[in-house]
Amino acid sequence: MKNKIVSIFFFLFCLTIFADIRDAVCVVRPNYEEKILQFMDDAADEISKAGYSDIAELFEKAKDGVFGSGFFIRGQNKKIYVLTNYHVAAYASSLSLEIENIDGAKIKIENCPVVAIDEELDLAIAEVEDKRVKSFLDFADKLPSDGADVWSAGYPGLGGKPLWQLGKGTVTNSKARLSNIVDPKKSFFIQHSAPIDSGNSGGPLLVKSPNSSGGGHNGYEVIGINSAKAVFRQSTNFAIPATSIKNFINGRVFGGSEKSENNLKLALDEFAEACKNFKIDKEEQKNEEILKRLRKIAMYVSEDYAINEGLDAYKAALRKAPRLFRAEILAASVLGNPINGIRTALAYQIYTSIKPEENSYMPEKSIDITALKNTGTNYEFVLYDEAEKSKFFTVWKNNHNFWQIEASNLNGSPEKKSSEKKSSEKTAKKQKRNTGASFISIEEIPVKMRIYASYTGLKKDTGWASGFSLGYLYSFKYVEIGFSAVIDKPRTLPKASFMKQPKIGSGIGPELRLQLPLNIKDVVYLAPQAFVGGGVFVPPFELFVQYGGGIEVVPVNFTSISFGIECLARSYFKEIKETNIGIRASISLRL
Repeated sequence: MKNKIVSIFFFLFCLTIFADIRDAVCVVRPNYEEKILQFMDDAADEISKAGYSDIAELFEKAKDGVFGSGFFIRGQNKKIYVLTNYHVAAYASSLSLEIENIDGAKIKIENCPVVAIDEELDLAIAEVEDKRVKSFLDFADKLPSDGADVWSAGYPGLGGKPLWQLGKGTVTNSKARLSNIVDPKKSFFIQHSAPIDSGNSGGPLLVKSPNSSGGGHNGYEVIGINSAKAVFRQSTNFAIPATSIKNFINGRVFGGSEKSENNLKLALDEFAEACKNFKIDKEEQKNEEILKRLRKIAMYVSEDYAINEGLDAYKAALRKAPRLFRAEILAASVLGNPINGIRTALAYQIYTSIKPEENSYMPEKSIDITALKNTGTNYEFVLYDEAEKSKFFTVWKNNHNFWQIEASNLNGSPEKKSSEKKSSEKTAKKQKRNTGASFISIEEIPVKMRIYASYTGLKKDTGWASGFSLGYLYSFKYVEIGFSAVIDKPRTLPKASFMKQPKIGSGIGPELRLQLPLNIKDVVYLAPQAFVGGGVFVPPFELFVQYGGGIEVVPVNFTSISFGIECLARSYFKEIKETNIGIRASISLRL
């Protein structure tokens, strides 16, 4: 009987603790300003017209925002704040919160202004001016050891709606370093097995602490904020530790002007480092370094820069960027808010302007904040390449206590476009398109390699003969080189020259093409081509050469496939010398 009473008491005690935890954890939803919503509309419209309907849909859906989790803390100024992940609050000016108690009653808190962000640490904090928030959480003073029990609290989605969950797990690595996500000098992760699902982002990772002084004495302390999950590994989840969160709060929320200037110096140092010259011979390592630098630059591209100037850069990058950069831009668009893709396209524009593999841009002057002051609250930072006598200008602005690039330009101080100027430029472009003005330019087709399959029809003495060919070509701006394999009906030769007339023959040989790639109104590439090739044809053993000309058609917005039509002549040099004339139609897969 005594054991039953103890069990019941323990069960009721646990319910009380759980209820208190619910009061300190909330659902978080972003609130976007009108400029963000309007940009997403404009982006969806323009990108859809450019032929990328699947990407346009991402912008349409992004207007509804996402939901995640967050938890309440009390600042050193005695005010209440809510902490969450940056990727939950990205591009939001304020947050809407929802608290649900154990009985299902909900408290909704609107318009909590975002105070500070750190994109690399995936942290965001907003001020909560609502007296209905009665409970908050404290941070633990020490890091838990491997094997310690931990709890994840938050609102993962079920059927698209948030549902409360408090899950238990253990610390599997108290100091996991993931250099591809966060610079190990800035922070590590707590790796744990407490359950994390979509919607848990921004929720606390907890340890039991009966001495916790949180409102309601909830019995838990925060050791981290849940941020990431390993997709291909079960029960492998990651949290930013409490020490990094406290440094973020002290530096970004309560740091004052001195801390703000120090944060700007750190941002400029990191940007300059990302633009610094480097030499790596091995392609795989070189590509890793390029992407690392590109992501760093993208992190410092502001949302205003993206809104005012990013859409043209984005569309151009989708059409023309090399495969490595294009894949990164698409990944940024799909895996988070699609505005991330716009910012990555601008980062690509900055990167290709500086070309750190070739050039040596360094800060023009020492990073003295007073000397860098531009106008108002903006700062101008200039990189200089001594060998090229070239300057790259950037203008930096404080966005939620996070310094970012608002404008940039090569060899000239950048002009930040106002929304009015942007609108007038958009109208001018539209009027120019409507007048039917011609836009034809010689422009390299962005995809370098292609594999083609073609049908060939040749006029022979016996009539029209059909054949097929496969080929591989590597493209430069004006030249394509590769090889082709031919499957065709052999020529009819004198019986004495061969014991039995074969029905099918094949040939292989090199191929060279000259082309003039023309971009027609950013809709299609038309590439007039002249080609020559040759090789060996068996059976019977014959030498042949083929040559001709035609045109290759590549849709600008879908460069993975192209179509070609051409006239050709095939000449043979053994036995009976003759030339057959015909046509060839091809389809290419571009890689």
